[in-house]
Amino acid sequence: MASLKYQADANFQTGTLANAYTAGDTSLVLTAGHGARFPASGNYWVRVDNEILLVTSRTTDTLTVQGAQASTAAANHAANATVSWVLAAPSLDQLILDVQAHERPCVIPPSTGWSWINQNNATITVEPSGALLFTVPQINATTTTLGIRSVPATPYTLILRAQIQGWEADYYNHGVCLYESATQKAMWIGKRNYGYARLGKWTLPTNSGTQTDYQLYGYEPVFFKFTDSGSTITVAMSNNGYGWHQLLSESRTTFFTTAPDKFGVLMNKNNSLFVNDFLLVSSIEVS
Repeated sequence: MASLKYQADANFQTGTLANAYTAGDTSLVLTAGHGARFPASGNYWVRVDNEILLVTSRTTDTLTVQGAQASTAAANHAANATVSWVLAAPSLDQLILDVQAHERPCVIPPSTGWSWINQNNATITVEPSGALLFTVPQINATTTTLGIRSVPATPYTLILRAQIQGWEADYYNHGVCLYESATQKAMWIGKRNYGYARLGKWTLPTNSGTQTDYQLYGYEPVFFKFTDSGSTITVAMSNNGYGWHQLLSESRTTFFTTAPDKFGVLMNKNNSLFVNDFLLVSSIEVS
């Protein structure tokens, strides 16, 4: 089925039938001038008496239709019957499909094969959806915990969907990362408070290095992408997994000594005694 028709100025308009309609006909002829109240193209639904019909197109005052929709029965309709644009059950079903089509589908992350650096009683819980919930408990220390696994062979692209929840003092130090085991270098991207994303380049365990903040202008990044071509590393973020905002593209030896060999999550507690911090990874896509 084609995408649902959205047109704010015509929403829920009505018209009347110019002629009687016979059950099963593929055309509804409206009173002269009433056709302009409805979109010229489909797909949308109208109701005449107790029948729901799918409209696939309009030419002037004639609607091309498929009758007996949404479990209603085909019926005859008299001239002057009211034709109403309605939000039928199929409208909602199609709306869900349209919304899903504009967000990247999830690839359930693997629940095994993870290792820890500075675990500090951190845990991984597999949610009913298959998403992984990384939890770092209350701790009185400036410490960085990593949950990591091996990167694929280059060239590769990693797309992670991650949602971050942390105490305000810690929030901007959580994200997803690339990690070089031999040098303890971590390149990470996460969301910080006050409408910014943060890209960090740290050497652990002292967290020495740099971080750059990017204003988000109202959109919430939940997809994060790392690409390693074998010579160049690119980092990007997105709110839907399709439209990407590139944050960095550089030679991988600009920061890493050789190359990252792990990827995963990075969570820095920053002396917080107040609450547990969480990072939910609901998708890991490898290509």
